[in-house]
Amino acid sequence: MAIDLQTALNNATNFIEIASIVRNSKEDISFFGGRYIYAEGYEGSVEIDAIAERFMTLQKTHFEPDEEERKIGRKTIPLISKLYDSNYSRDTNFLTKIFCVFRDFLRNIYIFFSGQGYGTRGSWGINDGGMDFFNSYTSSQYQELFGEKPEGRLFKIVRPGCPDRWSATGVKVL
Repeated sequence: MAIDLQTALNNATNFIEIASIVRNSKEDISFFGGRYIYAEGYEGSVEIDAIAERFMTLQKTHFEPDEEERKIGRKTIPLISKLYDSNYSRDTNFLTKIFCVFRDFLRNIYIFFSGQGYGTRGSWGINDGGMDFFNSYTSSQYQELFGEKPEGRLFKIVRPGCPDRWSATGVKVL
């Protein structure tokens, strides 16, 4: 029996688990303009932002990935971006396009008045999915990997609770 897609996303505790979901994911648009993701091997579907949202949440809480997770994370970001790009450029019938425009308009109004910044899609695009996250290290990781204390400019990932990070070159990333 297949596991529910939303449950699998909620239970994902690292980037490897998310990557297996993303690799099997497909995007679609409902007749009434709902943008969603479904994945082979999982039951149900989730809103298109759910995977990116969970991925970004993991970056806030699982901020010391091992090298395997870094490698997989770097490969997963373009796949999630491709899901967004494919969905927003998908050809639909005229009526569905109207529903999409209307729903996107309402979503943007909600984001604007609720003070949520750019929303999940906007944050994903602005931060390039957080690619810098996988190219930088916490102070303890840096010392462990490179055998010296990091010096230089701080790489600051603007996410609550995420510690300061340094790039592999020793430059503290802002």
